[in-house]
Amino acid sequence: MTVVVPPQASAAAPIDIVDGQVYGSDIAANAVSGSKIYDNSVTAADIDESTLVLTCPSGTTQARDLCYSESSLANWADAALACRDQHLRLPSVGEAITVDEVLNFGVPLLTDHVYSDDGALYVMTATQGGAILPHSVGSLSSYRCITTVGARP
Repeated sequence: MTVVVPPQASAAAPIDIVDGQVYGSDIAANAVSGSKIYDNSVTAADIDESTLVLTCPSGTTQARDLCYSESSLANWADAALACRDQHLRLPSVGEAITVDEVLNFGVPLLTDHVYSDDGALYVMTATQGGAILPHSVGSLSSYRCITTVGARP
């Protein structure tokens, strides 16, 4: 079987595929993209994990294994909706502490932990050093939207 000659190969020397097998040297650089690979045809054994680079979504910054947005001010419901609209989320208490430790922000951040006490709704806020404080759901507070490094919307 003769294959179309890649641009860097000579037209006088077409590439021959022996026994139906194609090797890396038979393929032009950058000729195979993800859309040309069958689903589930690449296994973990085929991947060199040292070459993988996990990144944060546009508009976020990495802090350890988390990606966080700029700080904003809102009540809990508006903050949760703003994060959702960015394909992000409010952090858990532990994640808020992690982000604050890295940034040394020092201001309580809204979390995803909402609870009721005597009929009133509260959200937990968290700061560096592990300070966890109750905050009225309807009151304004600082928040940062987050996701994990490498997460896809």
